[in-house]
Amino acid sequence: MASADSFILTYHSLDESGSVISVTPQLFRRQMAALNASGRKVVPLELIAATSNAAAITFDDGYVNFFEHALPVLDDFGFPSTVFAVTRLCGQQSAWAGSGPGRPLMDWNQLRQLWSHRVSVGAHTATHADLRNLTAASVAEELDESRCEIEQRTGRKVRTFAYPYGAADAQARRMAGERFDWCCSVELDFVRSGADPAFLPRLDMYYFQAAEHFAGLIAGEAQQYVAMRRSLRRIRAMIPFARF
Repeated sequence: MASADSFILTYHSLDESGSVISVTPQLFRRQMAALNASGRKVVPLELIAATSNAAAITFDDGYVNFFEHALPVLDDFGFPSTVFAVTRLCGQQSAWAGSGPGRPLMDWNQLRQLWSHRVSVGAHTATHADLRNLTAASVAEELDESRCEIEQRTGRKVRTFAYPYGAADAQARRMAGERFDWCCSVELDFVRSGADPAFLPRLDMYYFQAAEHFAGLIAGEAQQYVAMRRSLRRIRAMIPFARF
């Protein structure tokens, strides 16, 4: 294996829509089978920063299709994972900016069942708000409400958090870091020694749908590809309507 870098995989919805937040259920199963065959350790998110040559698996938003399609696959391979829930919308439809057509979200009964499947539930705010646009008081409300609601509904301590849209300014990072042990961004990078626990990088699986790219990732040979995608993403953010 060419690299001992660890990484966090980021999924959202498992469906056939072809959207930028979607991976098909069939592709997800193939990826998990390849990850299992690679010999790379798959660890809970809470251990990723302290484990070399490992992978962690995360799902943002808490779509019902996680329960339907991802959970059986993860059970088959014995992989731990983390789902980040948007608490005020549990059991409803996704309805935040950029979510596209509404997709059903897991209800509290489904979320409670996840713990027995090696799936931990992390916070993803109460409303999927962009924390950069909020006052300090509103950021605190989004963070505290989501954490407390999950803990009260599931009886489990919430130690992890994912920033909606992967976005956070200095205020949001400081406040999230005070409340959670590990906070996930969508900064496209590997998890290396000394990674900031308040802004852990992750790899969006939108960029790894091609079999050769996912194979390179789990073989430890994707550093150049990730660096290229990261650069293109930053350029796109600076140039309106750019397409890469």
